Amino acid sequence: MNDEIIKFLKGNDDFLLKKIENEMYTASANLNFERAQEMKNLLEDVKIVLKRQIIDFNDNIDRDVFGYATDGNYIAMQVFHVRGGKIVERDSTLHPLIDLESETLTYYICSFYDRNNLKPKELFVPNIIDNGIVSNILGVKVITPLRGMKKAVLDMAMHNASVALEEKKELANRNDERSYQASADLGKLLSIENLSRVEIFDNSHLFGTFSVSGMVVFIDGKPFKNEYRKFKIMNDKVDDYNLMKEVIYRRYHRVLMDKLERPDLIIVDGGKSQIGAAQEILEELEMKIPMCGLRKNDKHKTDALIYKGEVITIDSHTPVFHLLERMQDEVHNFTIRYHKNIRSKGALESILDNIVGVGSKRKRELLKKFGSLDKIKKASIEELSTILPTNVAEGLKSYFIDKEIGNEK
Repeated sequence: MNDEIIKFLKGNDDFLLKKIENEMYTASANLNFERAQEMKNLLEDVKIVLKRQIIDFNDNIDRDVFGYATDGNYIAMQVFHVRGGKIVERDSTLHPLIDLESETLTYYICSFYDRNNLKPKELFVPNIIDNGIVSNILGVKVITPLRGMKKAVLDMAMHNASVALEEKKELANRNDERSYQASADLGKLLSIENLSRVEIFDNSHLFGTFSVSGMVVFIDGKPFKNEYRKFKIMNDKVDDYNLMKEVIYRRYHRVLMDKLERPDLIIVDGGKSQIGAAQEILEELEMKIPMCGLRKNDKHKTDALIYKGEVITIDSHTPVFHLLERMQDEVHNFTIRYHKNIRSKGALESILDNIVGVGSKRKRELLKKFGSLDKIKKASIEELSTILPTNVAEGLKSYFIDKEIGNEK
């Protein structure tokens, strides 16, 4: 270890980069994609530390620069933090592309500063962004540079996002074979011959009364984004049992009616209660599909499967465990993104749909004026009446009070 430190201090940093890269590929080989991503992020951080890039804007304004790249299935987003004329830090992320590129990037930028990131005085963003909306929500100057050094830095962020996307695709190609074998091993564990298609469900409560659910699909151990489905739960009963009954009925009633492909296995992110609810619906529909649940420990980490009433523990170092962990993370993140999307657009997409007299135009005007659902909730009837007719404003205010909007599960 001392020898490595001496090499690093002398400027011989190749060994460090190679060591991190090897750890990244080792984690990937074990289907531990979360660890692989951590190593990838660390690799990029070290590269930035080793080569701080000087940016001469002839001013001393703190800026964040947002770039993106997409292949139609995923979107990679890159942020440069420019402080004191240097790129001192960067953030990067990659998500399945579920909505329009502009909507996904806009939401990412607007929610970026909810994660304890300090807002700078200025943002550089690509031309797919509505700068006025972002500026109004965040309260900072938002521009799209068209020339010079500022444009070059934005282009660099876009390029880095593109590189990150390609690296992700390369890692995915390396993992295809391993994922297929892990899926086959899961089938052997559950005595399911030719296990291929798996559908996984997760639920998320919103505002105490409104709920959502998400379904993701893995085929031969790989996620198939085009098969993902979102569900707005209509049942007034928001407990997990009734939520699961509704979403399972809606999904598999449609599978029957539209003659869609049936899964070889259904996984619910929950215990015996959710399994029982789902099985009850499948019996009503006379569908025989194997089903299991993911049991979590006190740290909210999956530690076992529940299948046919039995608890099946799985070694956390095996590819099967990492595949299940990946499935759980995928459905959870997909559902939470949908949940947050509704929350951030709460007035636009869901809550105000329940208010007579509030259409799409008034929804946009409310968001533009107040910036968030929480501020709309706190607004007085007089303030709401600057956009809404008085009777509609009163109805909106009463709805918030009655439903106790803001109390999330």
